[in-house]
Amino acid sequence: MKKYKKSKKLDAEKIASQYHIKFYQYFPDEQIVNACVHNLNWTHIRSLFRITDENARYWYMKEAVIESWNARILDCDISTGGTGEVKVLPRV
Repeated sequence: MKKYKKSKKLDAEKIASQYHIKFYQYFPDEQIVNACVHNLNWTHIRSLFRITDENARYWYMKEAVIESWNARILDCDISTGGTGEVKVLPRV
């Protein structure tokens, strides 16, 4: 039983580590991080990882901060391409 718990913890740490690496790859500009990212939670950041275009990612990040979007609203806006229409998203 203890082996399973330890293995599960290591898997969670590995996943978290991968997200941290991805974060530094996607947000290399320290000024942007200081200006916007500290106003977003980790769920927002994970949603932003889905956006491959850097300019679009920064636009969504800025809008999420300015408009005080929660992560669900950000997800909806990303899924609809910024049209603002509400769309039901599948649970992840």
